[in-house]
Amino acid sequence: MPIQLHIQVGFGPMKNLQYLRLYIFGIVGTWCIVSKITHVFTDKVIFKRNTALFRRTFTILKPRELCEKAWQEIASKFPDFKVVSKGQKLKKTSKNKDLIFEIYFQANRNNYADSVEFVPHIAIYSKSMKKANIHNGFVYGGELGRLLNRTEWHWYQLAGASYQYTVDEVSKLCEEYIIPLFEDFEDTERNIEKLIEEDINDHNLLYYIYHYGGKDKAQQYFNKIIKNSELRSMYIDFYNQLKEIPKENISLGVSEFYGSTMIEFAYINGIIIEEE
Repeated sequence: MPIQLHIQVGFGPMKNLQYLRLYIFGIVGTWCIVSKITHVFTDKVIFKRNTALFRRTFTILKPRELCEKAWQEIASKFPDFKVVSKGQKLKKTSKNKDLIFEIYFQANRNNYADSVEFVPHIAIYSKSMKKANIHNGFVYGGELGRLLNRTEWHWYQLAGASYQYTVDEVSKLCEEYIIPLFEDFEDTERNIEKLIEEDINDHNLLYYIYHYGGKDKAQQYFNKIIKNSELRSMYIDFYNQLKEIPKENISLGVSEFYGSTMIEFAYINGIIIEEE
C-alpha cells in the first residue's frame, strides 16, 4: 500500500508537467496557425493589390490591338496623311487632286501573343485613269519589300522587345523611300522622264505613262520592259499572234500569263515593239 501511494505521489507532478507542456504547446500552436492565416490573408491582399497595379501599368494588348497601336504611332509621324481604319491605312491626295497616295499595313492572320507581325504596302491610284477605264485607275504599288528590291514579304515583328524598333524602322523606311516616291508623282512630266530613263520596269506604269504622257512615251517604256525581260521572246511571239485577231475581240480582263494583259493593251493602243 505505501508503495502504491508513493507511485501516485511520484507520478502526480509528472502528469501535471505533461499537461502544462501540452497546454503551452497548444497555445503556441494556435498562435502559429493564427499567425500563418494572418500572413496568408495579408499576402493575398498585397498580391491582389500589386496585380491590379501591374495590370494598370502594363496592359497586355491583344495582337490586333498591338498592331493598331503601332500603326497609329507610325501614322502620327506623317500628319499630312489622313488616318483610316485605326491607322491601318494612310491616305493623301496629290496637289492636282487627281492622284491618291496610300500606305497600308497588313496584319499576319496567324498572329498570336508571342508573335505579332505586319507587312507594309503602298498604292497610287488615279481618278482620271479610272474614269477613262484604264487599268481600273491603278498606277503603281505593292508590298514594300518588293518595291525596294529587298526581301519580299518581310514581316515586321511587334511582340516583346521588338515593338519600338519595328515602329522606328518602318517609319524611317516610309520617310526615306515612300514619301519621296509619292513626291515624284506630283510632277507628272518629270516623273515620266525619270521612269523611262531609270531601271524600274513595272508593267503597271505603262498605263500611267500612256495616260499622262501619250503613246510615244509609253512606247519607249514598253520597249524598255520588253528588252530587259526574261520573257522577251514570249512577249514578242504573243504580240505577233495578236496581229491575227481583230482588236475588238481582245479582252483585257483575261490574263493568260504574266504580262499578257500589258502586251494586249499595247497592241490595242498602237504601241509597237521596235526592232533592234
